[in-house]
Amino acid sequence: MGHPTRKVNGVEQNTGALGHGLPIAVGTAIAGKLDKKDYKVYTLLGDGEMPEGSNWEAALTAAHYKLDNLCAIVDKNSLQITAATADVCNTDPLDEKWKAFGWAVREIDGNDVEVLKSTLQDLPFEAGKPSVVIAHTTKGKGVSYMENVLKWHHGVPSADEYELAIKELDEALLAI
Repeated sequence: MGHPTRKVNGVEQNTGALGHGLPIAVGTAIAGKLDKKDYKVYTLLGDGEMPEGSNWEAALTAAHYKLDNLCAIVDKNSLQITAATADVCNTDPLDEKWKAFGWAVREIDGNDVEVLKSTLQDLPFEAGKPSVVIAHTTKGKGVSYMENVLKWHHGVPSADEYELAIKELDEALLAI
């Protein structure tokens, strides 16, 4: 477990430092517009990194340049490394902040993959505006001992815990 790696198909940048992903995505989306390319740029943010100033500078820049080829997905699970996000630095109402910064906003159940897929098919949500998906999720979803438990932000399961997690996730997949 940990940060994504560029060894995973589709991951072009991995940004362990909070607040770097959105600025890189904005630069990539600007390059696409300048080069008259039709690709879309996606970036995944955690709600715990939203207080970083570089995110809001990038958000303003994206709206200014009308980057409708850009989609940010915010994993809003309301937990971060040390506590609930509301206790560390409350950024609610997150949807209103993104709207104020000039983005088209959708809020979804981020644990529902079908809803996420259909939402991403609607991009851009508004012509001339970057899109943001606020994906309400449950940290550790589907693993009984991990759901909404803060320690699993950086926790590493034992061999027995790992086996139980795989069993529970497999059973959930079979139930679909």
